[in-house]
Amino acid sequence: MPSILLPILYTLLLVILVWRVKLFRGEGIPAWVWMALLAVKCILGILYIEAHTNLYNGGDTLRYLRDGKIIFSTLTEDPLKYLRLAFGPNGTEITPWITPQVDAMGYFTDTSAYTVVRFNAIANLFTWGNSWANAVLMAFLSYCGILLSYKTFKPLISNHWLVLGALLAVPSVLFWTSGIHKEAMALFTVSLTLYGMSRIYLVGWLPKYMLWVLLGLAGTFLIRDFLVLLLLPLLFAQILSPVFDTGRINIYLAIIAFTLIVGSYVPLNNNQTVLSQIINKQQQFTALSAGNSNIPLPAMEPSLIGLAKNVPHALYNQIIAPFGLSSGSYVHWLAIIDHAWFLLLFVFGLVSIRKPLLEKPPLLTALFFGLMLLVLIGLIVPNVGAIFRYRSLAIPFMLLPLLAGRKVME
Repeated sequence: MPSILLPILYTLLLVILVWRVKLFRGEGIPAWVWMALLAVKCILGILYIEAHTNLYNGGDTLRYLRDGKIIFSTLTEDPLKYLRLAFGPNGTEITPWITPQVDAMGYFTDTSAYTVVRFNAIANLFTWGNSWANAVLMAFLSYCGILLSYKTFKPLISNHWLVLGALLAVPSVLFWTSGIHKEAMALFTVSLTLYGMSRIYLVGWLPKYMLWVLLGLAGTFLIRDFLVLLLLPLLFAQILSPVFDTGRINIYLAIIAFTLIVGSYVPLNNNQTVLSQIINKQQQFTALSAGNSNIPLPAMEPSLIGLAKNVPHALYNQIIAPFGLSSGSYVHWLAIIDHAWFLLLFVFGLVSIRKPLLEKPPLLTALFFGLMLLVLIGLIVPNVGAIFRYRSLAIPFMLLPLLAGRKVME
């Protein structure tokens, strides 16, 4: 068990930072709420490690921590090697200089996973390899993602408590985005992107806002590259939609449809179309066949017709499938309750849609991003446990515009 003193110290220091520096909290909500939110996320970040240790046989989280320590161990013997492994490119030719460390690690060729390893290698400079303290720092990054999302949508929705509440409405989302994993980092990078785009919409094309968008997209590409493919058409629609006084949702639908057509016929990577890559991902996930919550996925043809046939099943996997799994564990029942609460909020949000929502580009960007990510997860992920984690990034962005209802400003 890591020493508890250092994570407690960092949690207190970060909470004080939130209390004393206005930049790290959102206007309209008392400071103590933001302080409490950060403290909860830090606790959940530590519980995330313990849950993976005791319930999930370690999983990726412990391997990220292990590989980060391997890099950190080179600091005293060869600082240049530490800099090379922590900040240099990965997936390149492996020279004899770094071969022992690369062989000991497992993610050097996987840019997405290696980005999390880099985080731990850098965090170890301040935590000396204390896993719980690393979790606190990751939780703070995730907290900043929630804060950026709040600042993104606050000017568009009259009830500030509703904005924060919608972001935190589903308990599992708060848990899965607090741990040392890709979701916590992606929450920050996607939120940074949407915040920059929202400021451009509200204020104008200032260089600093453009820089935030570019940094957010670059970070998102490193941690989950496919999210950029979801975001770019929506950001283009957001840029184009203010030209039209009405019917802005039609701009989004038209650009999404055009993107799907292009993705069906134009090779983008490794001479594969986007739909072909989705099929490959589905096959990779299905081949894993791990866990006791697997659900069947129908094979998909690499065409728009094949996609249209599979989307209903993808939505079924997101909405109905979790209820059909039989298990007596308390974790299962907690997941069922959490899922039922999410569905209740989702349905309530659907019946609460009002015209102002359909005319606010930043809200439409968030809504379509969440919906498209949910469908994508339903298409490729056959394990309900994995679905809960992957969709933790989609739910807050989707629910927030829906739950806003009549509170969206005219």
